[in-house]
Amino acid sequence: MWAIITLASLIILFILILSVPFNFIFDINTRRSPRSSLRLLWLFGLVDKDLKKSEGKPEQKKRITEKKPKKRQRIRAGTIYQILQIRGLFAHVYRLLRGILNSFKIKDLRANIRIGLDDPADTGILFAIAAPTNFFFSYLPYDISFQPSFNNETILEGDLNGDISFKPIKLISPISRFIFSSQSVRIIRIFIAEWKRKK
Repeated sequence: MWAIITLASLIILFILILSVPFNFIFDINTRRSPRSSLRLLWLFGLVDKDLKKSEGKPEQKKRITEKKPKKRQRIRAGTIYQILQIRGLFAHVYRLLRGILNSFKIKDLRANIRIGLDDPADTGILFAIAAPTNFFFSYLPYDISFQPSFNNETILEGDLNGDISFKPIKLISPISRFIFSSQSVRIIRIFIAEWKRKK
């Protein structure tokens, strides 16, 4: 009895852990002194870790050691063709990708980008063509702007920062549907047949 209660408690705890979102806070600045940072928050701020932080520093030469290229096992074109011929595969992959994207949520996003080309006339034409894009961004709940630079130089600079939330529990359903689908079973059979052929 106690074993069942312990197992049930562990399962519930595991589900609760997967239900707690991860928050990725990023900040990228490509102006005079380029810098970038990526911060992870979890368990409502109890876990706070800098995954990446870099400041603008002079580049240092890295010692490159030559390594012998490893012999890779290539998949035959016929095998790839067999996989692509599986009925309903593309729709199934699309549902998987959509499920993965649904596990992410953009909580905050701000961008201020300056773009310029060597010829100011080309910059004007570029922004005239891209005008519908700025119009589309104005309807999003985010602060995103693209500004032209007419300084007779090619330039792409600005800053981008935001907060993206990720819930691992939302991955269980789309990944499970994909793994246990008939399409995945057929892919596994094709790879097994390919492996037996090479033995």
